[in-house]
Amino acid sequence: MLSEKPLARSEERSLGFYAVILRSVPRCTLAEVERLRLQELFPRRKVFATHFECDGDPENNVTYSGVDATRGFVAVYAGEDRATAQEMLEVVRGTARFPGANLRLMQVILVHP
Repeated sequence: MLSEKPLARSEERSLGFYAVILRSVPRCTLAEVERLRLQELFPRRKVFATHFECDGDPENNVTYSGVDATRGFVAVYAGEDRATAQEMLEVVRGTARFPGANLRLMQVILVHP
């Protein structure tokens, strides 16, 4: 659960990249087993999910820009440029398993405790 009063913390950000959001879920509800199952569908691309500040685990200090911080998600890396990302979105849509799949430009944000 997020603190009532946000803390000032330093952070580091990655370069921007595109991801295909496969599914959005209530915050802190996505099980690692689901991410691993989805990774099998896309073995050459990183499938990742947000667990930022879930379960009181201080090791969950990675979040992402360009997404709703009040929701959880699982996504697949789609590349550094829009054309490559669009191709990956078409691959995802071709599976017919993710009807709401969409592209996001984002950054990894490492938050220092």
